[in-house]
Amino acid sequence: MKTPAITPESAAEAPLSVAQLQLQLDELRLRVQGMEGKLKDSAAARKSADQARMDAERRLAEGAQESDQLRQALLARETEVTRLGAELMAARQAHAELVERLAAAQRGDDAHLNCTGGSR
Repeated sequence: MKTPAITPESAAEAPLSVAQLQLQLDELRLRVQGMEGKLKDSAAARKSADQARMDAERRLAEGAQESDQLRQALLARETEVTRLGAELMAARQAHAELVERLAAAQRGDDAHLNCTGGSR
């Protein structure tokens, strides 16, 4: 049974009995307990949300660190590929020069053999 709330108008109308005051006090206690429960639930939800946010921030930081490491590894590989490409170009150039020198030497030997009339 819900009793009417005390207002200045109702207080002037008629005095409340002890039972009615006790009922109002019990209702107020129940309301306060309900509010305390809601506050506890809200605090728990806020704590859970904070924990989830901190976990997400940690994972983001770990992902950023891993991404940076991969970027550095990629840069090192690209540097190595560039170095090997330059080495390969130098080796091809040296090979071409050797082939040309060999051909010139063979032409010279052939010319020498043709002039002397010798055979191999």
